[in-house]
Amino acid sequence: MTFGRRLWTDLKPHALSFSGMLLISAAIAQAANQNLGWLMVQGGLVWWLSRRLHCVPNPQTSKAAQRSIDSATPLDETLQALVKACPLAITVFTLDGTVQLWNPAAEQIFGWRADEVIGKFLPSIPIEKRDEFLSHLATVRQGDSLENLRSRRLRKSGDLIDVEIWAAPIVNAVGTVSCMSIVSDISERSRIEAERRQLIEREQQAQIDREQVRGQLFKTLESITDGFVAYDRAWCITYINTKGAQTLGHCTPDELLGRSAWEAFPGLKASPFGFVLEQALAENRVLEVESFYEPFDAWFSVRVYPSEAGVAVYFRNVTHRRQTAEHLKLALQQEQSARQEAEAANRLKDEFLATLSHELRTPLNVVLGCIQLLQARRSNSTTANRAIDAIDRNTKQLTQLIEDLLDVSQIITGKLKLNPRPVNLSCPIAAAIALVQPAALTKNLQLTWQLDPLEHQAIADIASIQKLMWHLLSNAIKFTPAGGKIEVRLEAAEDAVPAAFARITVSDTGEGIAPEFLPHVFDRFRQADGSLTRAYGGLGLGMAIVRYIVEQHGGTIQAHSAGLGKGTTFTVLLPLATSAGESLNGDRNGRKAVSSPLDPDFVQPDRQRTKTASIQSSNQN
Repeated sequence: MTFGRRLWTDLKPHALSFSGMLLISAAIAQAANQNLGWLMVQGGLVWWLSRRLHCVPNPQTSKAAQRSIDSATPLDETLQALVKACPLAITVFTLDGTVQLWNPAAEQIFGWRADEVIGKFLPSIPIEKRDEFLSHLATVRQGDSLENLRSRRLRKSGDLIDVEIWAAPIVNAVGTVSCMSIVSDISERSRIEAERRQLIEREQQAQIDREQVRGQLFKTLESITDGFVAYDRAWCITYINTKGAQTLGHCTPDELLGRSAWEAFPGLKASPFGFVLEQALAENRVLEVESFYEPFDAWFSVRVYPSEAGVAVYFRNVTHRRQTAEHLKLALQQEQSARQEAEAANRLKDEFLATLSHELRTPLNVVLGCIQLLQARRSNSTTANRAIDAIDRNTKQLTQLIEDLLDVSQIITGKLKLNPRPVNLSCPIAAAIALVQPAALTKNLQLTWQLDPLEHQAIADIASIQKLMWHLLSNAIKFTPAGGKIEVRLEAAEDAVPAAFARITVSDTGEGIAPEFLPHVFDRFRQADGSLTRAYGGLGLGMAIVRYIVEQHGGTIQAHSAGLGKGTTFTVLLPLATSAGESLNGDRNGRKAVSSPLDPDFVQPDRQRTKTASIQSSNQN
């Protein structure tokens, strides 16, 4: 059929969109009835406009076309209620950003009332997101929609929130394209996702830290001179160090792991060693025995430590000692003295191992408990953070214990190497002070120091000097009550004639040392009072390490105390290089001499430098 231009104009009012033209064309082609409807926004309301087209076919001469146009009416009440009750922010704005619709959820999410934003540029767009917003409008202008778009929006309070956006184009009554946007506030979801990522990262780091601690523990066991083997409660070998494998069978640990003790060592069960192993586990107490093991034709000294997992056994081959005639003669001549020394040594070893067990088990239990808490994943973020902090703190404590054990092991085996070079002693001393300052502040201690410039440098291992000072300062902080004082001094020892020496003193107002214990203060594994060990922690190794470092540098160390409760002073004398010709290769006193100033590593002493400072907690009276 054919319609004239005027008929087409009548059928297409000025508000009809391009999609409406398509429907009319389809109706004419099919000579059928068609309904056409579209959304428009005017005055902050959503409107539904509809047109009904009725086409009458006429094969020859067209009859008059009839159409009826329903007047524009407000959107159905159900749709209006839906927009109003929707918990998501629904907004409509022009392609230049002017707001046309702003529902109650938008008011709640963004903070602006509808009357504050309608007719104005969308206020919720942050400046840094303006280009992104205009790009999205360009997409809508082309007729495309946006789905699940994540971005950030501004609230009236000035806060930024994470949002998820859906947007689509709509056409108003005059054919102008606008943008309808639905916005969901996902700030809480984003926060939870971020916390979950952080929690996973911390769990992974905690696992790494735990593996590192285990690795360091195994390294310690590999470095000791005794054999060590661990059995579970079924008497299967769960761990054996290299020394132990070599002592028991000249084999590797892998050849013994997983095997039964009774199978790996024939005759063990019927021997005194087998009896002690089973008795220690049954009675849950430490036992030791020294006896002859016929299958190996050797004497062994064995100490057994039971636990919930099984038993740990330290052992050594003592055949040579047992068979040495000189040793037997000495044992007969000095039986009483030897027995007393052996008992004292055993007590020290027992105390040390008990202390070591406590110092290792306590932080390990904390670490394992926190890891189990994190693995359960039922804890909130606050509890998880506390667990992570506890793991970090106890892991550092374990690391320090292991480092002390390794230092002592290297001292015992003679493997602790020094790297001497010209050193301005104030540098490692200041570094050690900086390390302990937080601990001093925590205990509300007054820590003061004065580092006088010295005429000469020392030839020393700078890391060892720093470790020496760290042990002295940590010891002072540990045994000085809150509000006490600690003083550090570095000065030239004027009375050390003819040689040049530096004098380092560390004084405190702490617990002091009993006169009877002063001669033993630098002995390995010796501690003045078992109750203090439990109160303050530690293995009793620090002062032994300090003495070894001082003596390796050709110096001396002394401890002074007027008695319990009267504080302690440690005095260290270290030799200084008095000429470029002295080095650690040997000077007139047999000590090694200083490198020449021509050496590129030689550092000239700063004769003007002096440090005097103090730190004190802000709440100290």
